[in-house]
Amino acid sequence: MQRTRENITGHWIIFFIWPFGALLRAVKNIKTRWAKNLIWAFCAYFGFTMVTASEGADYTRYVQWLKIMNQQSFDFKVLGNMMFAETNAFVDLLQPLVTFIVAQFTDDGRILYAMFGLVFGYFYSGNIFYLSRHINFRRTNWSLFLLIIFSIIVPFWEINGFRFWTAAHIFLYGALPYLFERNKSSLIWVWLSLLVHFSFFLPAVIFTINIFFGNRLNIYFILFIVSLTVSELDLRGLSNTLSFYAPEFLLPKIRSYLNPDYAERIAEQVAQTNWYVGWSLKGMKYAITILFFYLFLFQKSIIMKNEKVVSLFSFSLLFTAFSNITSLVPSGGRFVTVSFLFSITFLIMLTNHILILKRLKPILVLCIPAFILFFIVKMRMGFDFIGFAAIVGNPFISGLFNNDIPLIDLIK
Repeated sequence: MQRTRENITGHWIIFFIWPFGALLRAVKNIKTRWAKNLIWAFCAYFGFTMVTASEGADYTRYVQWLKIMNQQSFDFKVLGNMMFAETNAFVDLLQPLVTFIVAQFTDDGRILYAMFGLVFGYFYSGNIFYLSRHINFRRTNWSLFLLIIFSIIVPFWEINGFRFWTAAHIFLYGALPYLFERNKSSLIWVWLSLLVHFSFFLPAVIFTINIFFGNRLNIYFILFIVSLTVSELDLRGLSNTLSFYAPEFLLPKIRSYLNPDYAERIAEQVAQTNWYVGWSLKGMKYAITILFFYLFLFQKSIIMKNEKVVSLFSFSLLFTAFSNITSLVPSGGRFVTVSFLFSITFLIMLTNHILILKRLKPILVLCIPAFILFFIVKMRMGFDFIGFAAIVGNPFISGLFNNDIPLIDLIK
């Protein structure tokens, strides 16, 4: 016991000397709780050192809000009036609340993003740790490969878009224990995710539908196929429908996101995105689609023998069908990325079963280029937010200077 405590202390000493080195050590020992905590701590440190190469990044807007709250001495009553007003811009409660708390002490954006990293990192590290506990790495290298892909789908540098991507990991944090173990107490996180980003009201509804109807592979596979054939949505009609059923506090956001003018702006932004970003997402989507078809048509009987795998496959089909539809809505394409989290989790669990893996391996090999392209593009996107200090600095020296040069500028 004493030696174990000394080892853990040693890991934390390494973290305070070289956080990135501690992260690498944690990745190597991912099944241990201290590794989970080091990844969590690194997310907070990364938030403190985070930079941005994009003027339109959410980072800039959040820091501006922090400075306004600090300079105008917002009190809790003012914040409450803003959050619950009819014209409320703060339907999502967590981000303004964290910003408000930080603003009571400082207007330093680095502190704000350290707090964002702390919150995001708790769920990010928790999801990786939870999944790793269900993997037998000695059985096959495929599980490790797919876990790496899983960790890069919504990585720590996505705290730039703190609200949506934190909500994604919170949603997953609540969903996985239920899908794996029928842990009903975890469902609270599924619904709390909509307080972080309002749009997770829809995934929460989808998950509730899955709970009531159970594992309906045939029905969900049909919905999955139908979703692949839908190419256009009537935004105005969808807005009217959602406005009728959605809670009143969500109506301003729904009308804003489904506004045709907003759709045009998003389309222009997508058109300006580098070609490889779109292709990496398409490649991942096509790979998962091929795997889903193969598994349902040829390996369904084997999958049905394992309740955990069936549960994951069932919800992955349902959520992917949902994400295919929402991808036709402005900003709705982000749910496709969330669907990747569930799909890759399902594939990870499959690769733990030798009989299925032997039959699945040829298809997985064909999908490797798509997975690798996705990984490379995600890392390239991360270079827009990872600064030099995140790699070589530590909490002591990084606080002495402002590092505003992303790695991508150093590489070019």
